[in-house]
Amino acid sequence: MSTLRVTFFGGFHAVRDDFPIKNFHSQKAQLLLSYLLLYRQKSHPRAVLADLLGGDSGEGNRTLASLRAALHSLRQLIEGPKSRFGKYILTEATAVRFNTESAYRLDVEEFEKALASARSASGEARADLLRQAVELYQGDLLAGFYEDWVLIEQQHFKELYLQALRELITHHQERQEYAQAIDQTRRVLEENPLHEEVHRWLMQLYLLSGDRAAALKQYAECKAVLKRELNIAPLPETKDLYEKILASGPGKIEESEEPAPPPRDNLPHFISRFIGRKKEIEEIKRLIIGVSVDRRVRSVDPGGSVGSPLLTLTGTGGSGKTRLAVEVARALSKDFADGVWFVELSSLRDPGLLPPAVAFALGLREQSGQSPLVTLTEYLKPKQLLLVLDNCEHVVDACAPLAQTLLLNAPRLRMLATSREGLHIDGETVWKTPPLLMPNPQSLMLQGDALVKALATYEAIALFVDRAMSSNPEFALTSENAEAIEEICRRLDGIPLAIELAAARVNVLSVDEIVRRLDSALSLLTQGSRTAAPSHHQTLRATLDWSYQLLSEPEQMLLARLSVFSGGFTLPGVEAVCAGETLSQSEMLDLMAQLVNKSLVSVEHRDGKVRYRLLEIVRQYAQEKLDALGEVGCTRERHGHYFLRLAERAKSELNGPDQRLWLDRLEAEHDNLRTALANTAAGEAKLRFAEALWRFWFFRGYFSEGRRWLEETLATSHGAPIAVRAEALNGAGVFAMEQADYEHAVSLYEESLALRRELGDRKGVANSLNNLGLIAYNQGDFERAARMHTESLALRREVGEKWGVASSLNNLGVVAHSQGDYEKATAFYDESLALKRELGDQRGISYSLSNLGVLAYLQGKYEQAVVFYEESLQIRRALSDKMGVAGSLINLASVRLEQGKYRQSIALSKEGLAVARELGAKALVIECVGGLASALGVSSDPEQAARLFGAVEALSEAFKIPVQAVDRANFERKVALTRSRLSPEIFAAAWAMGRAMSLEQAIEYALQEEKRA
Repeated sequence: MSTLRVTFFGGFHAVRDDFPIKNFHSQKAQLLLSYLLLYRQKSHPRAVLADLLGGDSGEGNRTLASLRAALHSLRQLIEGPKSRFGKYILTEATAVRFNTESAYRLDVEEFEKALASARSASGEARADLLRQAVELYQGDLLAGFYEDWVLIEQQHFKELYLQALRELITHHQERQEYAQAIDQTRRVLEENPLHEEVHRWLMQLYLLSGDRAAALKQYAECKAVLKRELNIAPLPETKDLYEKILASGPGKIEESEEPAPPPRDNLPHFISRFIGRKKEIEEIKRLIIGVSVDRRVRSVDPGGSVGSPLLTLTGTGGSGKTRLAVEVARALSKDFADGVWFVELSSLRDPGLLPPAVAFALGLREQSGQSPLVTLTEYLKPKQLLLVLDNCEHVVDACAPLAQTLLLNAPRLRMLATSREGLHIDGETVWKTPPLLMPNPQSLMLQGDALVKALATYEAIALFVDRAMSSNPEFALTSENAEAIEEICRRLDGIPLAIELAAARVNVLSVDEIVRRLDSALSLLTQGSRTAAPSHHQTLRATLDWSYQLLSEPEQMLLARLSVFSGGFTLPGVEAVCAGETLSQSEMLDLMAQLVNKSLVSVEHRDGKVRYRLLEIVRQYAQEKLDALGEVGCTRERHGHYFLRLAERAKSELNGPDQRLWLDRLEAEHDNLRTALANTAAGEAKLRFAEALWRFWFFRGYFSEGRRWLEETLATSHGAPIAVRAEALNGAGVFAMEQADYEHAVSLYEESLALRRELGDRKGVANSLNNLGLIAYNQGDFERAARMHTESLALRREVGEKWGVASSLNNLGVVAHSQGDYEKATAFYDESLALKRELGDQRGISYSLSNLGVLAYLQGKYEQAVVFYEESLQIRRALSDKMGVAGSLINLASVRLEQGKYRQSIALSKEGLAVARELGAKALVIECVGGLASALGVSSDPEQAARLFGAVEALSEAFKIPVQAVDRANFERKVALTRSRLSPEIFAAAWAMGRAMSLEQAIEYALQEEKRA
């Protein structure tokens, strides 16, 4: 009978009927056969196997075709051209599996069977089975392949191999078969030459065998490798053993001497430096052992009742849980009399082997007639010991009862676990592992060496620089690359693994090139350390694959659908967007809770509200899964519909009493609104979307963005309803007006007015007339402005639109006070303010208060003006009304100037200018520059003031903003004051220099540090 023989250990080899199979179509065909054989007990969906072949997730048909071709080639190769298909590979409509009833041999299967049989055997029979398994292991599983699933399995089988070797070492040592024990110990050392404890085993075994010279040589080897790889010296116990061997002399070895007792810890050592986390280490230590509030006096000993018996570090993959746990354990090593012990669980696939795995890490041997759990419990009962369980998430159902049992029976035991979800037992403290410390916004305002010095103190930046220097020793943090490095760390959410992988790319990419590639971070951040353990920590994709595979199918589906959100989401949003086929709304809350518990979704509590978000790396990964499911289009469509409804609902609320609530809600969802708008096809829906949002963009100061969206959608939505188009034209006109593009604004307003007249929309007509009146005012045509506002007011009174009436009254007040009729202006403002208070229109109230402040200021009532301005500013800050905030600041600056408080006036003017610059509001920028010039002219720097006044005049002319619109007489008075403090020649030169400035040059010059008076 034809037999297929396949070996995985040491590399892939296949033989059929004693003839090697070498003509594989590709390495991926070998991978496909390996996957089917390794997971031979179940069927595999074709979509999963197609993804395994490494195709683009966006090319599903192509990858499935590639799978069919690979299967056909594989069958011909291993089953033979004359055999009926199905001898080794069985195919179904949607799945494929290996035929385990066929005649085949697999070294991995024989290895597992030998170990399984050894567990139930004893004595020499057990040793023979262990030797059989060890001999089958000829090297790493599928050596030469670096796919994530292969790396995970490599680690798993290596751990099984090393465990078998350790048991054989114990067997031979008990029988004083030192030559065999030495041979097996050297094989353990080959797998990790940095394992100092194994070096000591060899030294002791050589001594016991009578080979003192070999024992001394082993110490020299240990010392050299630790110096070369870690730049550290051997531990004191290793040195002590060396001294003992030296002192023994030839012929002085005591035959009864046994290897030294186990060390007080088995913590892993890392070649790379540990960066930061000092605050976190202290906090975790305090939680474990119990420290008084001032952290100076420990309240009880670690074995007492204070402190958490079980502390679980949770967090997404790559957040640094393992490294943090190891460093905490190392810091606590002297606090536990019986040591700190580390148990790595990622390679443990059988939950039933958890107690033996923990026992083995503690150096315990199985006791005849006693279960490993009982042995473990009895051993730990009197111990004062810290037990670290690393990577519990895939065996959490086994870890929880084990931890509960051990803690109930061992009162002086403390446990530290790492997991992507908590164990959920009594006495557990769940501690969310935070991202690395990132720079605050104030640090980014620095420049040059000050910026470099400030950024270097932040953990995320320090980690990137340290790992980058490992890849490129000439790399350094400089003023030229600092901002790019900060952006890399911020966009990677401060995740240590992501930052390390990004830093590793500096040997082939500049930091600016890395930034540009972060939109495809999973493709960029792939080259992890081949020696990283566990292997699912080697790449971001591997660690995310690990988390994803631990999810239930509904959890996987929800995670994929969540990827359509941008910048966070709420539970109602999730219910509306993610419920649908196969997932019901009623499931959402529980499924979200599971994703939060498993550290794939972050939760934020703010102002009594709950919001969720995906880390950007997780979102990109989930998006790939959504693409593989073929659900991108339908999920984006639901996302778009939900946020269009939200925008249209908010539109009707933005002029009412709940204005701030709706502005804040739209601000929180702004990234989602942008994404939904971008994904909406050109046409009526897109125009409706942009039109619904323009007031939000205006109120919050997103002038350029709002104008771009409206003009883009207007250009591609000619078939939209007239009413929608008219309102969108109106919104576009508002943004053009605010950016001093008056000619274009008039064109937009007039087109909107014509459409509204055509519709007979009297309310809309009134609105268009009001806006045309605003432009006339800004251009200094007060008579035309008054006519427009008067006509608008009459229409609004007729249709009973109170909000519009209040707006027109306010605008008529502005015109009246600009014409010097303060009494009439006051009457308009008071009536407008009363209506706005009745309506609860906070933004409108702030503008009426500001205008009343202007009147008080012009009449010399400065204290009264300050009261109006400060109340207005308070409302505007609460509403995040940036345009209003800038206006209030420049108004306050004017009052402080008249009161002789020059320093305050200068500071307020600069703050207002910074906000106006951010908005791109040219008229307001020019007003702020003029206000600053006024303060400088009478205080510290009249020459700078003269330049700024010159710039104000020239820029006002360029943008057709008459200075008289902000009080020409006042402007001339302040210019005259400045001129009086300078010689005619200096003033003229400064004025000319100012007139030559661009808008941006004027802003930069205005914001520079002024001279001290």
